[in-house]
Amino acid sequence: MSNSNTHKISQVKYGAILSYVLIALNAVYGIAMAPYILSQIGESNYGVYKTIASFSSTIMVLDLGIGTTVMRYTAKFRAEQKEDEISNFAAMGLIEAGVMASIVTCVCVVIYNLLPTFYADSFTIEEINLTQTLFLILSINMVLVIIENVLNGVITGTDHFVFANGTKLTLLVLRIFASIALLQKWKSAVVLVLITLAVSVITMILQLWFIYGKLKIRIRLKRWDFSLFKESMGYTAAMFIQTLVVQANGNVDNIVVSHVIGPAAVAVYSIGIQLFNMYESLAMAFSNLMLPPVSKQISEGASDEELQQTVTKIGRMQFVVLGAALAGFICVGNDFIYLWLGEGFEDAYYLSLILMTPAIFTLIQNVCLSILRARNMMKFRTWSLVFGLVFNIAFTVVGTRLWGYYAAAMGTAISVLFGYVIAMNIYYHKRIGFKVFRFYFDVFRRLLVCVLVPASFTWLLNYIADSSWMWLLIRVAVFMVIYAAMLWFYGLTKQEKRYFWKR
Repeated sequence: MSNSNTHKISQVKYGAILSYVLIALNAVYGIAMAPYILSQIGESNYGVYKTIASFSSTIMVLDLGIGTTVMRYTAKFRAEQKEDEISNFAAMGLIEAGVMASIVTCVCVVIYNLLPTFYADSFTIEEINLTQTLFLILSINMVLVIIENVLNGVITGTDHFVFANGTKLTLLVLRIFASIALLQKWKSAVVLVLITLAVSVITMILQLWFIYGKLKIRIRLKRWDFSLFKESMGYTAAMFIQTLVVQANGNVDNIVVSHVIGPAAVAVYSIGIQLFNMYESLAMAFSNLMLPPVSKQISEGASDEELQQTVTKIGRMQFVVLGAALAGFICVGNDFIYLWLGEGFEDAYYLSLILMTPAIFTLIQNVCLSILRARNMMKFRTWSLVFGLVFNIAFTVVGTRLWGYYAAAMGTAISVLFGYVIAMNIYYHKRIGFKVFRFYFDVFRRLLVCVLVPASFTWLLNYIADSSWMWLLIRVAVFMVIYAAMLWFYGLTKQEKRYFWKR
């Protein structure tokens, strides 16, 4: 195996490990910090903070997914050994990002002035003032993140996942300590968004240092390649609409719930969303690393059968994590939320399950998206998700007034089932020759039994003792021990075992 291939495998493997460590630490941060933040700033202000975070995330789609486009074309040029094109295209990306940052700034100014009117009926004067302050700071952060995404696209497009994820991990640790220390002195949600802004500034500085100092890439615009710009903008437009849909699906619920019910309801619903986001990130951690290798595989003329094998192999790895996470949460999630946050947040368990259950079917096959991105075949997925979003918004707006935040979760779940799972699997089958039923059979074969057996034992333990942290940890340990044994002696193939142990 060449040094180049060895480097790539190491970057993907250790980048994935760092991603999972990052996810675990993010989970610890979210789980440990949520009750701490609630105790420091109060439930109402926490609801305001989550509402504005949702607003900001929704607006962030205006970056048009330029970072993803830069990653895709950087990987493409690297696979084709066109190193000079990377420097030129990165410069084009930064110019486009600057334009989009200006548009985002104008949108933020308009929204800032409309916030008091939008929340006049559900927020107090103090809550509206806090809302505007938080939004102003996060608006500055959004501009920085747009530039960051382009720089990150260059780094990940050149397969340097270890630096990208290692930087995020280090800064998350600093963010945790800063949040704990500063909230002790200043009990305000403003502290949290200022820390977020500071992390963005540090991230950008480190990215620039790595690109110029380590990669020796000089981002210079040598010429404006109109043909490449036209081609990339088609890809960017598709990514923008898809990002818009994904962000809207994830954030419209909080916005509607806060408007119809109030910030206290958002505090409960946002916990369900937070748990679902943690679950979703387990899949995204690995699949986000696969665009450069898949781009190279396609440029080398990989057949549909070879790509099917790639998707299946990664899908099994993802189900090892996602299947266990879902089954474990079903068994102990209710008690965990009660012990974590106390009374009043019980509904978050059911909200999370409504969101997680249909999502697992698309999350274990989301490497297919890397194939579509590498082949620039994103149009159908774009329209499929748009129709799903329209349904979700209509269902949420109407249903929330009748059934509360459960309608918001159901609207999202149904749109995922039809837009992300059913429609996309039909498309995968027809356009890239993807054998859907064979894929699910190959993924679930033996692994599903490995999930169900420990889940059954753990569920029976629920009836033995009352809720306590000690008893919760015992049940989790029982699940993990039985699951690990089932995987090793029954579920995993010899090749998969070798992969886990190979350096």
